Amino acid sequence: AHELLDAAAAGRGQTLVLAGEAGVGKSAFVRDLVGRATEGGFRLLYGATLENDGGLPYAPFLAAVRSGFRGLDRDHLGRVLAQAAPDLAELFPELGRAARTDQSGADQHRLALAFHGLFATFAREAAVLVAIEDLHWADEASLALLQYLARELRDTRVLLVATYRSDEMHRRHPFLRVLAGLQRERLATEIALKRLDRDEVRELMRATFATTAPNVTISEEFRDAIYARSEGNPFFTEELLRSLVESGDVYRTAEGWGRKDIAELRIPGSVKDAVRQRAEGLSADARTTLATAAVIGLQFTFEVLRDARGIDDPALEDHLRQLIDAQLVVEVEGGAERYAFRHALTKEVVYDDLLVRERKRQHRAVADALTRDRATEPALLAYHLLAAGETERAVPYLLEAGGRAAHAGAPREAVAHYARAVEIGLPDDALARTVEAQAEAYHLFDVPLSIKAGDEALAIYRERGDRQGQSRMLRLTGRSLWLQGREADGLRRVQESIDVLGGDDSVELARATVSLAGLLMARGEMSEAIRLADEAIALAERSADSWARCHALVTKGSAMLSRVAGMPFIRQGLELALSTGNVEAATRAYNNGAIALFVAGSSDERWAFITEGLAYSRRHGLEHHAVGHLHNMRAYGELERGDWDAALEAAAAAEEASVVRFSVAFVRAQVAGWRDGPAARLAVLDEASGHGLPEPANGKVIWHAAIAAARGSLGDLVRAGDEVSRVRDVAAAFPRGDIQGDASPRSAMGG
Repeated sequence: AHELLDAAAAGRGQTLVLAGEAGVGKSAFVRDLVGRATEGGFRLLYGATLENDGGLPYAPFLAAVRSGFRGLDRDHLGRVLAQAAPDLAELFPELGRAARTDQSGADQHRLALAFHGLFATFAREAAVLVAIEDLHWADEASLALLQYLARELRDTRVLLVATYRSDEMHRRHPFLRVLAGLQRERLATEIALKRLDRDEVRELMRATFATTAPNVTISEEFRDAIYARSEGNPFFTEELLRSLVESGDVYRTAEGWGRKDIAELRIPGSVKDAVRQRAEGLSADARTTLATAAVIGLQFTFEVLRDARGIDDPALEDHLRQLIDAQLVVEVEGGAERYAFRHALTKEVVYDDLLVRERKRQHRAVADALTRDRATEPALLAYHLLAAGETERAVPYLLEAGGRAAHAGAPREAVAHYARAVEIGLPDDALARTVEAQAEAYHLFDVPLSIKAGDEALAIYRERGDRQGQSRMLRLTGRSLWLQGREADGLRRVQESIDVLGGDDSVELARATVSLAGLLMARGEMSEAIRLADEAIALAERSADSWARCHALVTKGSAMLSRVAGMPFIRQGLELALSTGNVEAATRAYNNGAIALFVAGSSDERWAFITEGLAYSRRHGLEHHAVGHLHNMRAYGELERGDWDAALEAAAAAEEASVVRFSVAFVRAQVAGWRDGPAARLAVLDEASGHGLPEPANGKVIWHAAIAAARGSLGDLVRAGDEVSRVRDVAAAFPRGDIQGDASPRSAMGG
């Protein structure tokens, strides 16, 4: 860890991932690192993930930001965020800023940029240690942010530390994908903490008693007795020793420490037993306060605990003193009247010991206390109300939490909140919009479920006679069906999304029209795509909808037969997208512009555009599949330059986008042919053909022509002729003038 601190201090940002089972010493490791960093002049930002934080987007990172301002008023936090990261203000309820009402898949990237900007700003003033604990409980937006920051903070004075429980990592845990990404990109140093062996347990025991008796020795039989129970877990070892001291089985003497014979030692059989024994020494009222604190969570404030318990300040102060003396709870540094359980396992033991009725009563009291604080996250209120059995009271908070999660770029969390609200029950007027919101969120990560939810919302809108709602859902499900390869069904849905509006000018008509134009362009029907794009531009201008105008301009430029004439429209759409923060449209413009420039632009212009687009994608944390065409065009460019390894590297990145897999196969086939001969080239093409043929027709033309050339070079003229015949058949069946001979399948133009 010394080396990581030194590297971060020198401006070479580092990420450390610390793994280990509960109680193995992760928090102790972080405390030691914090001490060293503080001595070295680092600024500390510390955030712990709480067990009920799974529905709160970016919860541990928000806690880390708050920790940097602990002891200062909220106005100061607001001023700093307004200057360094204004987009983050909406994530802090205490600042009273309304969340954005627009929603798109770009929100997660916008907020990732804001977090990066804030941490980078701090790092310009002093080196920064960002410590995020217990990510096994974190929401998926936080996990994605960790990977983004690990990549983007490498040239700053930041050490990013993340811990997680390895024993919580079931095979489908989302953090496993993040870990794989960190490993693949070599973005993090990983340390896995293991249990102590017998000699290490003896040293821990000696160190525990040596604080008051430096010359203490630990016998082998005493060590073995403790090791047999703790099995080398440091936390459990300390708990056992503490329990023995409190029971009097280990005691102070004039010479230092003494103990009873091994056979007489009352060693607890588990962590639960050890915690229970210490809790028994509290007063009855203090034990109730301990239970309430466990219901609130791993950390809690004096105010919320007091209100939930319904007692006055002096009484609560007395209870907290007992809990601290019993080493069950600690006071959090910073002067904000915050407290925390000494270890998560302690809190879990106390909570698990509550009867069901006790839990419900306590959760209800905590929820009532939290409603008095306007800074409380709606997801947190919903959690406590649901745990209390107050399902109907929870519904408004679930809907608000779903909206906040969606706007924060956390679609999985949004879906979970919406689904719970629907399960409880909603009035008809709220049900349709909630199911629609589910469909939109699903579209970002699960297309089949997006179609299912969209169909459900469509049925409700039809029953209610809501034409605009019907249009939105027909458009959404049409796009989703297209992504599944069901072109005809997708086109029919999107056409219906136009027809249902009856021709009245509106934002919905502009968006439905540009959606149909985009699908037709992707299908290769360029003339009709251009006509609809022009119509969408006019509609968008009349309805002042920049979203539709961006996409219509990109679609028109991409569909024009003359790439020289089309590129200005793509650039115009790109400029509008960049100025309005429309990441989706900007990504389309970069993808499609790269393809256009590959045919019509100079080498310098093309490389500048591709470089700009890839830099944009990195800044916004876009996955490779989102900019697959950019990587694909880079691969072709590297082929032109003769750098085969770089071409294959770019092809591997592009391959994550299924729509360019055939175009990427051309790159791999060319390299294989140049290195190993024509048979190797044909083998790559045949292997790709096993996954079906490219769509639409112009892709098939290029594909059959490439296979014909490969077979001809091997002297297989009969089968080469068969492929040429297929080229003629496809071309003859296609609308005259629309089919184009690009270096990549026209499906790439779909964006």
